[in-house]
Amino acid sequence: MNLENREAFVIPFSVQKSSVWKEVIRYLSEKETTPVEAICHSRLVSINKEYYPVERLEIRYTAKWNAVSIFKECWTEQETHYEQQIHYFDRFGKEHEKSGFDYYDTKAKRWKSGVLHPFTSTAKGYSGDALTKPWEPREVTVPVTENVSYEKETGRKRNSGEVKGNHTYYHDKEYPFPLHLENHADDDLFSSIIFHSDSVENQKIPYSQEAVKDGMVIRQSKPLNENDIDTELSKAKSMAKKECIWKIPGQSYADLHMEFDSDEICQIWYCPVYHVIYEFSGQKYECFVSGNFRGSVGMQMKSGNRLVSDEREDSVKGKIDPEDVSIENIKQQYDNEYSALKDRKKKCWLKFIWIWLGVCGIPIPIALLFMPLATIQNGIGIIIISIVTSILPVVFVGTAIYLCWKNYKEIKNIKRELSQNNEAKKNIVPFRQAKKKTIMEIILNDNLSDREKAMRCEAILKNQI
Repeated sequence: MNLENREAFVIPFSVQKSSVWKEVIRYLSEKETTPVEAICHSRLVSINKEYYPVERLEIRYTAKWNAVSIFKECWTEQETHYEQQIHYFDRFGKEHEKSGFDYYDTKAKRWKSGVLHPFTSTAKGYSGDALTKPWEPREVTVPVTENVSYEKETGRKRNSGEVKGNHTYYHDKEYPFPLHLENHADDDLFSSIIFHSDSVENQKIPYSQEAVKDGMVIRQSKPLNENDIDTELSKAKSMAKKECIWKIPGQSYADLHMEFDSDEICQIWYCPVYHVIYEFSGQKYECFVSGNFRGSVGMQMKSGNRLVSDEREDSVKGKIDPEDVSIENIKQQYDNEYSALKDRKKKCWLKFIWIWLGVCGIPIPIALLFMPLATIQNGIGIIIISIVTSILPVVFVGTAIYLCWKNYKEIKNIKRELSQNNEAKKNIVPFRQAKKKTIMEIILNDNLSDREKAMRCEAILKNQI
């Protein structure tokens, strides 16, 4: 195929330049990893029109097939055969397909059959101690009934026919924004330009210098070559063969022959893209907006100047974009607070032990302190010891109960704070998305002045998480 003499077409810009910045703001507000401040603090630097060449290879094929159709009669029958299997017998002679145990119920004073719990190793349905004996395995002969499929050939006939179809391939390698034509991903500019737009075939016009004078034409770094065409031809042949097989009558086929004929039509489509550069927090970022399909925005993939992160690239490079850091910092704060609360809770449980150890341990040295009073002959020492020993337990027990009550209340408060911490961490992204949507609506409201927009946005940002 001669790749030099190809038709070239231009898809004109149909999205107005004045709406491009609004599309970028809307796009940033919908992305979870974008900082809230970026919606109102980003400053537009420039918007340039660019035409990106996409080579469109269309393979129109005709496949003539000739094959022998095999007709069969198919049916199923139930058949029984005998197999040797291991079955298990309990102490009562009952047969089981799976292993199990007999256990002695100490409360009922008799043996029962059951299976052990896989984790607690106690007999199922029995909570106390159990003496267990495994069931006896034996090899037995059992009947097995299965549905068996049968088929009988009833005739053969040679048939022929043809299928027609086409296979289209868009060659757009090495562009700076994400391209996923097969999956139609959200960030795929070219799929939105070529597939989602209405009547692209009717929009395109022949290429000329006059047609692209309003923008810059981007040079291809890896144009379509013969190897690419051979690869797509192989795919087209495979598609044609599957279609031929689908068309052959009967339950099976044999002696298939296929004649494949194709016409390759290669065109270059110059797709309209707005190249947007904007600034946020002292750093410049760039993104790309479809020039003929509203709402399609893609971010830069090749450099690190990306405001919205892409997990596929980050997972390879191991880097975190600024917006991810802001969210991760907030999550880390919640994690640190959660760990501190867990430590407090652990200390509170330890307090219970120390309180009751104090109740049991402190009276002993006090009693030893008052022991010399017992040597006083007139009985006053005995009276004092009696009074002290009768009052001290009440004092210590009362103090211990009061301290335990305070400790219990503190544990309840910690549990409530842990629950609030988990809920707040779970709602970080939804809460931020709601704020971004509110700020976006303010920014895109043409009825508000710039000063009023700034005031309202700042009021919302003051309540930032």
